Amino acid sequence: MTAYWTFLVAVIAAAALDVAANLLLTKSKGFTKLGYGFSALVLVGLAFTCLAYAVRGMDLAVAYAMWGGFG
Repeated sequence: MTAYWTFLVAVIAAAALDVAANLLLTKSKGFTKLGYGFSALVLVGLAFTCLAYAVRGMDLAVAYAMWGGFG
């Protein structure tokens, strides 16, 4: 079994990717700058991928609460 800290790192990565995606969304100015907008969508997808990995080793409620707290 994988160590618990790897799941914690995945939650932190998900939060960081989510923050970066939100910053890119503001730079996209309502998707008028498509590069920023599509980059934000990719980062959101990666954030959810990290969160999905994290819930393999911890409860969803714990992972989601930490994700929201870090983000």
